[in-house]
Amino acid sequence: MGCAPSTPNARDVAYTMTRPVAPKARAPTFPAAHTEMANGVASSGAAGEWLSCSEDKTVALVDWAAGRVVHSWRGHQKGVHRVVASPNGNVILSGSRDTTVRVWRRGQAEAALTLRGHELSVMAVAVAEDGQQALSGSRDCSLRHWDLATGATKGRCHLEQNVVTCLKWVPGETSLVAQGSEDLRLRLWDVRTLSRPAAVLENEYVYFPLCCDCSGPYVLTGSNGFNSVGCELRLWDRRTLKQVR
Repeated sequence: MGCAPSTPNARDVAYTMTRPVAPKARAPTFPAAHTEMANGVASSGAAGEWLSCSEDKTVALVDWAAGRVVHSWRGHQKGVHRVVASPNGNVILSGSRDTTVRVWRRGQAEAALTLRGHELSVMAVAVAEDGQQALSGSRDCSLRHWDLATGATKGRCHLEQNVVTCLKWVPGETSLVAQGSEDLRLRLWDVRTLSRPAAVLENEYVYFPLCCDCSGPYVLTGSNGFNSVGCELRLWDRRTLKQVR
């Protein structure tokens, strides 16, 4: 015994026939930006643009709205791990496996400054809102505070097992920087006194934080984990030094 086919409602048919089918959106790609793996992206400080860095030793400024590469900077001797810009986009910094931090400026082909002092790969860089100072971190377990007007080292610290993975200058603060490490800790540093952390936040991390961001009194960290374990975001309150969720 079979089932009789149902008669479609005229209104449903009309809706189905006239409903616009949205085309699948394609994510824009910019193969001209790099010739090897891209290691990082960051806001350029201008609407419609981003910065990227790559194993091909370059830093690129991309206008994704117009679909073109605006500029590509060359100068590093090895792959570039991190790129970051000041909020106004005038100062761009990149950290590389060649152990240097380079300072780039819009409209200039060559690096304005090359900051030397780290002994191993520079894994993270943070720049202050005024674009006048920066903090870099390396696999050599050191942090360096830089004067971006002169390129001079303003301060340095070395902490055993503190292999730096990420840095973020806290918005609205002139001297406070959040830092993640392979030792599973999140540290807050006052760059004026780099002898020891201003605070250490720790919990039962499974995998170390690879990135961090700050908003108001909160710090957000992210880790990629492995096989669905440790793939997580953690929100911290720097007032209480506790994990929120």
